Amino acid sequence: MVFLRNSILLILLVLNCKESDFYETHWNPNLGFQGSPPAHFTELEKNLNPSACKTCHKEQWEKWQFSFHAKSYSSGLLWQKEILNESERKNCLRCHSPLPETKALSCASCHVRNYIHYGPPPKEVTNETKTTNLPHDGFVVQNEFEDSKFCKNCHESPDTGAQINSKKQMETYTEWKNSKFAKQEIHCQNCHMPGRTHEWKGIHDKDMVLKGLDIQFLVERVGSQDKLICKIASKNIGHYFPTYLVPKIYVKFYRNNKNQQTLIDIFTIGRIVNLNLTEEYEDTRIKPGETRIYSVLSDSINIKNLEYILKIDVDPGEQYIRLFEEQKKHLKNTLSKESLFLINESLREKRNSRYNLITWKRLAPVSLPE
Repeated sequence: MVFLRNSILLILLVLNCKESDFYETHWNPNLGFQGSPPAHFTELEKNLNPSACKTCHKEQWEKWQFSFHAKSYSSGLLWQKEILNESERKNCLRCHSPLPETKALSCASCHVRNYIHYGPPPKEVTNETKTTNLPHDGFVVQNEFEDSKFCKNCHESPDTGAQINSKKQMETYTEWKNSKFAKQEIHCQNCHMPGRTHEWKGIHDKDMVLKGLDIQFLVERVGSQDKLICKIASKNIGHYFPTYLVPKIYVKFYRNNKNQQTLIDIFTIGRIVNLNLTEEYEDTRIKPGETRIYSVLSDSINIKNLEYILKIDVDPGEQYIRLFEEQKKHLKNTLSKESLFLINESLREKRNSRYNLITWKRLAPVSLPE
C-alpha cells in the first residue's frame, strides 16, 4: 500500500519555484492567513469568497465557476484526506488551495495577499481612469500575471522532485520554454486565457484540442493491401500533447463492412508510467510543431461501400482512473463510507470526461475490372 500512497503524493506534490522576489513571495509554500483587514474595509471587501468578487467581476466569476480551477478542491482530493498525514495534505494544498482561508483555487488564490489585491495591467489606461476611493483600495499592477512563469508554480514539478526516466513528472513550463511559442513571446495566458477569460480550457475541451491540431486521414492502395494513414500535427499547442502523464489519446483504425466494425489497430499518445510512478514504459507525446504519422495495412477486399474509419478518443483522467481503481480495490475495507463515496464520485467524473475528438470515414479504394 505504500507505493499507492506515494503515487498520490508524487502526482499532486508541487513546490514553489524561485524566479523572482515576486514569485517567491506570491507563491510561498507556507502562505499564512491574510491577517487583519484594513479598518476601513467593508464586510464585502474583507470577504475572500468568489461570490464576493462576483459583485464587481461578474464575467470573470461566471467563467471561473465552470473551470477546473474551481474544482481543484473536490472529490479526487478530498477522499485522500483519510490516507495522508498533515504534512502530505499541506503539500497537496499548495496548489489545490494555497490560501488557508479558502477551499479551491479561487480568485484570492492568485489575486490577494495580506488583503492587498494584485493583477495584470489594465487593458486600457486613460486620463479619466479613477484612482481614488476604489473598492479594496484598487490593486497593485504586476506584469508577471501575463507571463508563463506565473503558471509555473503549479504546472512544473520542482527540480528537487522525484523524476521518472530522468524527467520531471510535470514539465509544462519547460516544454513551453523550449518551443517556438516562447521565442515568439506567446505565453500560457494567450491560449488558455484569451481576452483574459477565466476558463483555462485545455485537454478536457474538445474545441480547444481541435484548434491546436491539424489532423488528416488518408486511404491508399498499396499492392494488394489498403494503407490507412493518420497525420497529426501539433500546430497551436505550446507544450507536449498531452502535457503531464495523466491524459491519454487513442488513435483507432476500423474496417466497416455492412455496419460491422472491426478494430484493425490502436495507437496511444501519452506518457505511460506505472502506478507507483517509478518506471516509464514509453512516451509517445507529440512535441510542439511536430507531425506524427500513424499507419496500418489492411488486406484489400473489393466489396462495394467498404469503409475505413478513424476514431480519435481523449481520456483526460486515464492515470487517475487506474490509480484510484487500484486504491479502491485495496482500501475498500478500511476507508470510511464518506471516503468511499468520494472516490466513487471522483471515478465517475473522470470516466465521464472521456470523449470522442473525431470520427472520420473513408471509402476503400476499389479495383476496376480488367
